[in-house]
Amino acid sequence: MSFVQADPIRSPARAQDLILRHRVKAYRAGQLENRYPELDIEEDILYAYGFLPRRVWQLLQPRKTTGLGVLEKKVLEAVKQSGETHPRELQTHLGRRRVVNDWGGYSAATTRTLERLRHHGLLRIARRDRGIRIYELARPHDLSLTSDERLRKLILIIAGILAPVQEKSLRSTVTRYRHWGNPRAALDTLLRTGELERQSVDGMSYVWPAVADRQTFADVPRHVRFLAPFDPLVWDR
Repeated sequence: MSFVQADPIRSPARAQDLILRHRVKAYRAGQLENRYPELDIEEDILYAYGFLPRRVWQLLQPRKTTGLGVLEKKVLEAVKQSGETHPRELQTHLGRRRVVNDWGGYSAATTRTLERLRHHGLLRIARRDRGIRIYELARPHDLSLTSDERLRKLILIIAGILAPVQEKSLRSTVTRYRHWGNPRAALDTLLRTGELERQSVDGMSYVWPAVADRQTFADVPRHVRFLAPFDPLVWDR
């Protein structure tokens, strides 16, 4: 799948469990998080927050890492010294100052700093302790690709995850990668070279990665299937 969206809300269940419940035989709630440390995956934002293979995560890195603030430098150094770090441990050493979070509530400044460092690719989620993210230093980044190569690969991956996706929605989604280049021009190039296919259905333009073997579609069993509301197949609902 290349990506599983994550959401901690448990009513009726967490997004990742809802998605995998319908896609993985004998899956049980919480299995993804329980097995996370032994799997070759990371937590990060692709088009939403979730779990993704490390090969895809590498395409997102490195993000901007210059100009770290005083607290960011202190937190990064503390994680270097401690290894796996619980946010509560940092509050003990660096203080309990609170800041407004993305939902209008309050979070510890150190916890918010941990998340910023994770977003920059300097830290990663090592595991969870009763739902709380435990942080450690990030794995080395793959710097062998050019910015254009990263951008094209990311667009193809997202198109494959959401396919078939409205072209308008895909163009809007990939604008988050403009620090790698020009997403609009890159998408146009992929359509022109045939790496992305496009078709208009009832006045809507849909795109998906090119399929070499059309027999792939014919081999799919014609059964009714249930999907979770967060499933990427119906993400553009």
